[in-house]
Amino acid sequence: MLFQLNVFPYGDQWMYGCDENRVYAELSNMKNNIVRTVAVCRSFGWSFTGIWGMDDQLTMPIKEANALLARYEDYFVNGEQVANLVKVEKGDVESATWRKGKKLVTFVFNRKAQSQDVVLKMAGAPQPMEARFKVEAHDCFANEWPVVSTPWYRIFAW
Repeated sequence: MLFQLNVFPYGDQWMYGCDENRVYAELSNMKNNIVRTVAVCRSFGWSFTGIWGMDDQLTMPIKEANALLARYEDYFVNGEQVANLVKVEKGDVESATWRKGKKLVTFVFNRKAQSQDVVLKMAGAPQPMEARFKVEAHDCFANEWPVVSTPWYRIFAW
């Protein structure tokens, strides 16, 4: 799994690249890569128990990704991914929206080296809902939408 996340450049370092300080090229996006594997690619899960001699640079992004996935695990296990309901209006980011019952959460992935001001709009409503926030460089953010129980929800909650 860590090879798929482009973490270890061992003998194939030319493929992933690293600088003279052995900072791996994809290290900054590792948290994004882990969360994206589940939220966008619909992986059946993610588990990490440890590797003897693991480089300490990997500890923090793995812990942050695990915490985020654990918080929203119920969406991935008992919910469904929803396409075309939430649109990115502003920001060079990737997103994935999940629904569990009437609750929606949108995961936003910023793979850029600078923070992004993001505007999301929920489509399909007479008065679309909007979310504005900032996603730091090489980070991901989970936006929880307010629970809506208006008549349009029943119409557009397919």
